[in-house]
Amino acid sequence: MSVSTIEANFENCKFKGTWSGRIRGKVENCDFSEANLEMFTFFDQKDIGNNIISGQGLAIIENAGQHKSALKSALGEESKIWIHIRANTGIFVVNIKKHQDSEVLLRVFPTLPFVKIVPHA
Repeated sequence: MSVSTIEANFENCKFKGTWSGRIRGKVENCDFSEANLEMFTFFDQKDIGNNIISGQGLAIIENAGQHKSALKSALGEESKIWIHIRANTGIFVVNIKKHQDSEVLLRVFPTLPFVKIVPHA
């Protein structure tokens, strides 16, 4: 599924398929382990909480809006992925392997304390 923004609350849901977009609403006790999150924003979730987000090569940026400047500074001119993050962004998930700047992200993301690399999240 590819949509701009889903404005709904999700509780106890299991997501499957490919997802790229945004959720504005509560996400609690949801399982994304069978979902392919390519680039996804959770506006109202600051951290993973009781949700399951897994899959090879995912980077999870918690409280991303608060860390936008630090992310921009760390990436310099090598990647502009930070442009997808707004001040009110909670969690931002990106599939590193599918991003055009994957080599840069693989090098920089592990050095940032607010970024979790799955499967280690």
